Amino acid sequence: MEELMKERLAAFKLLAQAEDLNRAHHRTYFFTMGKFTFQHIYEFPWELVTHTHLTKYPTEKEKNIVGSEVVESKKGPGNLIYLKVVVTCLNVLPSVFRKLKVLDVPNILYEEECWIDTKRRIAQLKSKPLGYQNYAVLSESSTFSPASENPNWTLFTQEGVIEMIGFGRMSWLIEVFATKFLTRGAKRNVTIMEELMKERLAAFKLLAQ
Repeated sequence: MEELMKERLAAFKLLAQAEDLNRAHHRTYFFTMGKFTFQHIYEFPWELVTHTHLTKYPTEKEKNIVGSEVVESKKGPGNLIYLKVVVTCLNVLPSVFRKLKVLDVPNILYEEECWIDTKRRIAQLKSKPLGYQNYAVLSESSTFSPASENPNWTLFTQEGVIEMIGFGRMSWLIEVFATKFLTRGAKRNVTIMEELMKERLAAFKLLAQ
């Protein structure tokens, strides 16, 4: 009983920290236990934003992602492009979770599927971890599209579902950690994207001189 109370107190602490909602310029996100949504407007054209998303890893700006490989690529009717990308991430789970053998691994693989319509300027993405379908329901869906405020800006929306089902009484605690980690990751991803696009535009201007 005492051990269970400690676990739940730790979970409430994590949850309280994560509920510090960031409402920076053009950015809002919200989550409840097991679900989260995120929205951000990039003041850059859709083409640059989408290309940067697809080519941003690996980068020195994110040490926890060590590899990215396009494992499938094909063109559909019209202007449709389909990509399947596998991203290799360092396992950042705390040691208490690694007591479970299935989580005691150096890396975690994520699969991202991308459907890109260059004519309509819409990119739809779905991602999930590989190898944990018997333990967790964890998926993200994202969209890049022109912003209604300005067609030369890009609206990024993301939704995620997290449900741990195969880790016994630790499932609830792992779910809290995963929710917090993904919402923090969404903010971090925006920062990296903004920095990369500014750097690429600056390099382009230098070449154009």
